[in-house]
Order: sequence, then C-alpha cells, then structure tokens
Amino acid sequence: MILVYTAISSNRLNYTLNVIFRDILYIDFELVYDLKEFEKSTEAKINYSELKMDDAISINPSGLLFESGVFLQSINVKQWQNIPTFFNGMSTVDFPFDPFAMIFYLVSRYEEYLEPISKDLHERFPAEESLAYQHGFLNQPLVNQLALKIKEKIEQKFPSTHFSSSEFEYIPTFDIDSAFAYLGKGLLRNTAGLMKSILRLQFGKALERFHVLSGLKPDPYNIFDFLIEHCLSNKLKPIIFVNLGKYGKYDKNISSTNPRLTKLLKKLGRKFTVSIHPSYKSNSDIDILENEISKLKRIIKKEITQSRQHYLKLTLPETYRNLLELGIKEDYSLGYASQVGFRASICTPFRFYDLLKEEETDLTIFPFTFMDGTFTDYLNLSATKSMEIIQELAENTKQVGGQLIGIWHNSAIADEPRLKELFVDSSSFIKADA
Repeated sequence: MILVYTAISSNRLNYTLNVIFRDILYIDFELVYDLKEFEKSTEAKINYSELKMDDAISINPSGLLFESGVFLQSINVKQWQNIPTFFNGMSTVDFPFDPFAMIFYLVSRYEEYLEPISKDLHERFPAEESLAYQHGFLNQPLVNQLALKIKEKIEQKFPSTHFSSSEFEYIPTFDIDSAFAYLGKGLLRNTAGLMKSILRLQFGKALERFHVLSGLKPDPYNIFDFLIEHCLSNKLKPIIFVNLGKYGKYDKNISSTNPRLTKLLKKLGRKFTVSIHPSYKSNSDIDILENEISKLKRIIKKEITQSRQHYLKLTLPETYRNLLELGIKEDYSLGYASQVGFRASICTPFRFYDLLKEEETDLTIFPFTFMDGTFTDYLNLSATKSMEIIQELAENTKQVGGQLIGIWHNSAIADEPRLKELFVDSSSFIKADA
C-alpha cells in the first residue's frame, strides 16, 4: 500500500495515481487528506503538497491536477536523469518537477483539447504537432519511465515495499479494410476497376482481375491462411478489426451480407478475436456506428467490446463517448498514422479520462506503437530501416515491461513485398528476444 497525502480532493489526481500504481506498478494506493493520520503511518508515503516532510517522498504540485477545464500550459522541457521533464521548478529533494502533472498531461491527451487545434486532411491531431514529437521523445514510453522512477524512490526510502513486475507482450493486430481485391465486389465495381486500370495503362492489374474473377488465380488480398499459420506457429494472439461500413470514398470493403466475407469472419473468429473497425463516416454518426457493431455481432454471434477507428479518426472526447455508449470496453485507436511511437507516452493499457466531464471512464485504451502503412506511405522506408525502428520500439517497451502493439493490413502486406518481409521478420525477432 502506498499512501499519498494531499490537502485537496481531485479526480485528476486520483486518476493519475490509478495509472501509476494500479496500471503500471501493480500496487494499491490510498489518498489521505488527514495530515496527522498521514504522519503517524508507517506505510510507504508520498507527500503531494507544499508542506515539508522528512519521512515521506515529496512532490511539489504544479497545480494542474487541482484545476478544472483546459487551458494553455507553460511547458518548458528539460532533462533529468536522462529523461525529458516538464512542469519543472517545483523542486524537492526527490523530484525537481511534478511527475504526477506530467503523466496526467500526457495520458489525458490534454494538448489535443487545446484551441485552436491544427488537424490533418482527415481531421486528426497530427503527430508533428505533439509535444513528444517536437521534443524528441515520441519513441519513449515516458509515462512508464516516470512510474519506474517513482518506484525507485519508494524502494530507496521504504525498502520493505513489495512491487509486482509486469512482463513484455507483443500484440499484432490486423485491420481488414478490404478483405478481397476483386472477389465479392459485384459487376459495377469490378467493371469500373477494370476500366480504371486500362485507362492508367495498368494492364497487369487488369489481367490479374480477369484471372481472379475467372477462378484462374486466388484473390491477392486473401492471404488469411498465411496470417493464421504465421500467428499460430509463433504463438501470437492477434486481434482482427473488420470494416463493415457502407461503400464510399474511404470505406472499400465488400458488403457485410456477402457470403465470402461472412465465411471469412466466422473462420477468423474461431481462431482469434474479431472486433469492429468503425467506418470513416461512423466517427461523426453514432447511428452508423451502432449499425456496424450490430452487423458484426450477428455474423460472429459474439458480443463486440473492442474497437479501432478506420483511418485512426479520433475526436476527443466524442469518439470515445460514442464507443462507451454502445458497449465498447476497449479501444485500440490511440497512435499516429504519420509517425511511429507512443502517442500518449505510455505502453500500458489505461482508462480514458474525459477532460470535459472531469471523470475517469470505463473505456480502456490500448495504445498502438507502429503501423505498416506509416513505414511505406508516410516515411517511405526500406524494410531494413523499418525493422531497425521496430527493434528500437520493442527494446524501449521491454525495458519497462509494457505492451508493444502493431497494426498490419492484409491488403498492404499483399501489395508491398517489403511489408510481408517486415511482418515475418519483426514478429520472429520480437518473439525470440522476448
């Protein structure tokens, strides 16, 4: 048990302590408001106030955790024991900054609520606008590192305190945006696709479409037997997210009533977890989202409690509020499309804090760290360079006992030989080195 003294009750502080102690360090804590009770206790103690205490670890509050609302914060990034820090200046013997405020700022995604918010083409918060990217710590699980620094201080001052340790885990996830390149798309879509290939002088693609539709060749996106075999042989437990949105500019899967797709999803559901990949349009329409969840539930005959947004469209707090309202318990959307790394500077699942309601919710966020398309479509990296980056991310995650979550697409692996190589080599490396 860790006792934390504060003179002020705060939802933000309680949430932050949940992230540090229950989610990352696996130890219980208790907030204490009575100074005399705190002083006489022999438990491990943290003093989160401006009072001076010799028999407790002291952290001087910056004030962020006792505010309500979202305001522009004064952020000045410095270095302390080889890690970046901000909310500096509240110096104590133990910390020359407020680690609780840092952690809350990062995991609540405070900066993504600030006005005016710069957004990209798809109305997403860009990685390049983030504090972590601009100050060079996007590839660090800084929240986990800070939690371990707090643990280190506790063990030094209260050596009888026992912590459980967490183990590194790799979770590959797959987004099925297009289950098939040609099959199941109907006469109209296939005719339009054929004409487009011819007009662009892509005669190889036109011939491939003809061969697939004639039954002479397998559909190139149907690599699911390979993915299943690879995951099973490497003892991986992937999560599969499927887009069941109505056909449109950004939603390209075949109809959810098509027997090819329903057969595939039932097959995958017998081996792994199959969850919803809400369509592009559903992010702004909860009725569309509800309909898509219901479709998947009918197909696989299981409750749908996990989700990842198509195109990683994430509007805070509305997207998460909609998911909660429809019974989603876990979301895997938190990460960036244009850069790899830790969007919330954490590699541990944690609860979503609704900053506008000032409350911790029941939605657990599983942040991902890298996506296949980031390496090819945004960074244009070779398989070798991409592998080096994944190795770095894996090593940083292992050092803090966190989860490494990657996103793969059957269509991207089929289209890009370097991604198939990366998928196979990276999972083998991570498994061997775990």
